[in-house]
Amino acid sequence: MPDFQGNSVTCTADDVLTPEKKTWLMDTIMPAAISFLGKALKVIPPAGNLVIPSSGGQGTTCGLSPGVKIPSTHQSTGLPNTDFVAYISVVPTSGNTLAWATHCRVDQDGRPIAAHVNFGPQHLQPSPKVSVRDNQVQTAIHEVMHALGFAGSHWKAEYLKTTTERGTTVTRMITPSVVMEAKRHFNCSTLEGMEIENNGGSGTAGSHWEKRLLGNEGMTGVSAGDGSAVFSTLTLAMFSDLGFYSVDYGAAGALLYGRGRGCDFATANCKQYNDALVAAGKTSEYCFEQTSNVAVCTFDRRYKGHC
Repeated sequence: MPDFQGNSVTCTADDVLTPEKKTWLMDTIMPAAISFLGKALKVIPPAGNLVIPSSGGQGTTCGLSPGVKIPSTHQSTGLPNTDFVAYISVVPTSGNTLAWATHCRVDQDGRPIAAHVNFGPQHLQPSPKVSVRDNQVQTAIHEVMHALGFAGSHWKAEYLKTTTERGTTVTRMITPSVVMEAKRHFNCSTLEGMEIENNGGSGTAGSHWEKRLLGNEGMTGVSAGDGSAVFSTLTLAMFSDLGFYSVDYGAAGALLYGRGRGCDFATANCKQYNDALVAAGKTSEYCFEQTSNVAVCTFDRRYKGHC
C-alpha cells in the first residue's frame, strides 16, 4: 500500500493499529507532549472558537494527499478553548521514520493553527520502560514543533545567512534570540548564529539544528532512540523569534552537548578540532581512527563508552 508520502509500504503485523497502541498514543504519548508544549509555548488565544478555514487549497482535508478529513463542525462552529489542533493519523512510515508532521492552516498573522501528524504504527511501542516512553514522547514533541513553525518552509529568508566554510555551504539561523543563546551555549562571543543541518534528505536538511554541534538536542534530525533528547533554550529561542509565541525558558532541558566548548567547536572542521584535542591529551565528542575503541565517558557523563 502507498503511504501519505507516496512510498510503497508492505504491511506486517506490526503495522496494525491495535487497541493497545491507540490507547498508548492517545492516553500516554500525546498528553505528555501537549503538557510540555503547553508549558514551553504560549500564544494570544483566538477571539472565540478556533475555526479551521477551508482556504489554502485543501478544503475539508488537512495534510499530505489524500489528507485527513476535518470534521465539519471544526470549519463551522469551531473549537472552544483551542489555540492549535493536530489531526492524527497512524499509517505505516518508510525506513527509520518514526513520525512526521506538517501544518495545513495558519491564522491571519501566519501562525500555524492546524496540522496533520502521522505516527508509524510499527514504532508505537507500549512499554513500562521509561526510556522507551520518553523516546516516543520526544518524537511527538519534535513533530508537533515542526508543525508549529520549526521548519525551513516556515522560516523567512532574513532569518538565515548562508556562507561557504570548511569547503561546504553553511546556513545559520541569525535571529536575535537564537544568536544570543548560541553564543551563550558554546561560549563563543563572535558566533553569528546557530547552524542548520545540511545533510540528509529533504525531510532532514534545512529544517533541523546541525547534529554534529548539538548532539541530543530534540530538534536535530536524528534521534538517539534512548529517550535522552532535550529541547533546549536554543529551540525555544527560535520560537520566540517567530513572533507568534511567548516562551518559558524554564521549561527547556539542560543541553550538555557542546556546552562551553568555544568557537573552535562551533565553527571549525570537526576533524581538525578532534586532532587538536587528541594532540593535547584531551577527549573529543567525535570519533576518528586515532580515538576508536578508546574508553571514554559520554558527553553527559551518564555512561562509559567507546568510539
